[in-house]
Amino acid sequence: MIVYKAFTKNITNDINTSTMEKHIRILIKKAILLVLLFLCSKSLLSQSLVFDNGGYLKVNGPVCLTINSSSSTAITKTGTNQSAAGIILNNERSRIGWDIATASGVTYSFPLISSRNVAIPVDITPSLAGTVSSTGRILVSTYETDDYNLPLPSNSSSWISNAKPFMPGNKAIDRYYLVFFEGYSAKPTVSLKLAYDPDDLLGNNSITASNLKAQAWNGTDWGTFGVGAQSTGSGSPYVGGIADVSSNKIWVLADGNIGLPIELLSFTANCVEKKVQINWSTASETNNEYFTIEKSADAQNWITLTTRKGAGNSYSYLSYSEEDKYPYDENTYYRLKQTDFDGKYTYSNIVVVNCANDLNFNLISLNTGENGNEINLKFTANEGDQYYFTLSDYKGQLVQKRADKAISGINEIHINVKNLPKSIYLITLQNGEKSILQKVFLK
Repeated sequence: MIVYKAFTKNITNDINTSTMEKHIRILIKKAILLVLLFLCSKSLLSQSLVFDNGGYLKVNGPVCLTINSSSSTAITKTGTNQSAAGIILNNERSRIGWDIATASGVTYSFPLISSRNVAIPVDITPSLAGTVSSTGRILVSTYETDDYNLPLPSNSSSWISNAKPFMPGNKAIDRYYLVFFEGYSAKPTVSLKLAYDPDDLLGNNSITASNLKAQAWNGTDWGTFGVGAQSTGSGSPYVGGIADVSSNKIWVLADGNIGLPIELLSFTANCVEKKVQINWSTASETNNEYFTIEKSADAQNWITLTTRKGAGNSYSYLSYSEEDKYPYDENTYYRLKQTDFDGKYTYSNIVVVNCANDLNFNLISLNTGENGNEINLKFTANEGDQYYFTLSDYKGQLVQKRADKAISGINEIHINVKNLPKSIYLITLQNGEKSILQKVFLK
């Protein structure tokens, strides 16, 4: 085990003198420090840290860097460019511990920075001291995700062993925060302030920054919502006022006016033997009471076709289907209305079908099977139609492709995805005249 008893030197080492990049890297080989995985009682110990002139420290997990002091000033910044100084955590397993013991009424500022050297400090203020059984330590981690909030926090400790896949999608920033307590027989009660890099709002997100609030995973679901308030203040923007925290939690910052709503993966309507098959799927549902399928002959005047009970709260892939036995003679328009338990509702995009020729090139159904190891598609086509199928990841990189000629009526495609990582994928099905795009979530 590597132990630094009194690491007090300024972090100003020049790794690349040509670019004057000032930092110290801690690169821990997994083969050497496997015992450190989530065992922060066996970690790199430091009584104090000083970041000078924009110096920064990279911690590449699985390892914990622990401040072996209860002083709230055990980490300091000096010199110029202090906003870019601090600690970069490489992933969820890179963690910072602070032995605050029984302290209360003071703020411990974990000086974290993003990979772009933007300050994203996590401030923790104990309002009620805990009862120490061993270390009396608070552990903090934060890591960036892709546009679909992946990778998810792992189920690497028992308190989240029942975690289900969850897709905040474009209503949560691309970052998770983890706050744990270790070595307490009775945990302290603290308040949190979580800063973020403005770039965490970019990508496919659709978020009003001023609406950001905190939401926590409680070990079963994302049950705590609408906590705290967004503020810009001086320095990086943050959500503060997250009070009365006294248990291990994963946090995410989401648009407080919307929460983490239904993540609608697809909504389609297709003609099958003069009837219309309507299919939709969701990656997650929050506070969802029911769906309504509405139809129209002109896309302006709508009537209710049917309603379908929602899942309430779900954090896994769900698919639904309904049938319209009596579509209009020409175009029939459909839309999906989703209604919350509190009466709020949203609409999907509008889709249109014309069943005058029910062998048009249309997608009938898309699912991932009972165990999620296979993608199954059904579509209609005319005899001899050339079709092309592609499966791409969220970055647009091609995973699989297929080309073939269709038979008259219903065609099927089965794709083995057993060895693909869980994520959002894009399916493209096209012939010479029409292209169908659908998202699918492999869980």
